[in-house]
Amino acid sequence: MAERCIFCRGMKEDFNIEHVFPDGIGGHFTINRVCISCNSRLGSQVDHHLTNHILMVMLRNQYNIRGKKGALPPVVKYGELANDREQKVHFSTNSDGIIDAVRFLPKKEIMEEKNGDMRILISGDETDERAHRKSVNTLLKRKNLPEMTHEEYKDSLQSEQITSPINTTLSIDFSQYIRTIAKIAYEMTWHWLGDSYIDDPQAAIIRDYIQSGNLDNKHLFFKGAGMLKDEIKNKLAPELHLARLEINPSSIVCSVFISDTFSGEFIMSLNPSIYTPNFKTAALTNDIISGDVDEEFE
Repeated sequence: MAERCIFCRGMKEDFNIEHVFPDGIGGHFTINRVCISCNSRLGSQVDHHLTNHILMVMLRNQYNIRGKKGALPPVVKYGELANDREQKVHFSTNSDGIIDAVRFLPKKEIMEEKNGDMRILISGDETDERAHRKSVNTLLKRKNLPEMTHEEYKDSLQSEQITSPINTTLSIDFSQYIRTIAKIAYEMTWHWLGDSYIDDPQAAIIRDYIQSGNLDNKHLFFKGAGMLKDEIKNKLAPELHLARLEINPSSIVCSVFISDTFSGEFIMSLNPSIYTPNFKTAALTNDIISGDVDEEFE
């Protein structure tokens, strides 16, 4: 039987299981009204902003939340030598997210002498020897010069043990993760209000933001969850994700809390009178350790 996808609003017969809180951050609550195409797009273009956020990566390591292949995500992937910032390195990690190898990425320098000679200096990891030789010969070919033989290449090699400290930089996203917060709020609001919410004017604005990431729409009402009511504070914990819907006289608001790290609040509707649920507030908690999901209504 065909039903409407809550994102593209098309009539579809095939749906994928959609984790409201991404499973990569310990989400266990699911819905089944997101079509296969939208589910794939949400995973690749929306959920990853939260799942791969450095603060969430740290949380996943802390609580042993492994990916689909059973591995913990690395906290850092790349660095650079302290005494040579142009020399980049890549950290390999084992399934427990622990660094077990450091690989030097290729660094290329080309110097042309006044007499027309060309010097090519490629530094990198010894495990990439074949790639280094190919790179040199590609440059020579562009200059219409003969390629190096294997023996010539071997004779030109120099080995050096690097003892320099390695610096790393952690980048923190301050905006795109909000799209995932909005997705959670939208899916939870639909879960609690039903199919009629799909046609709410504010729902269309939320859907557009989830897909575009543009926060500039003056009709999009978002804020970080600031002053919290006691009934919310009492539900928050590092191992819990929480969504809460509140029906007010002039609006419907959904608040989302990801562990004790991220939070956000969206106005989901400016027409609360068109909905007739038998509650004024609804809340759902998702325990990232036990997998328990609890729902409460008032």
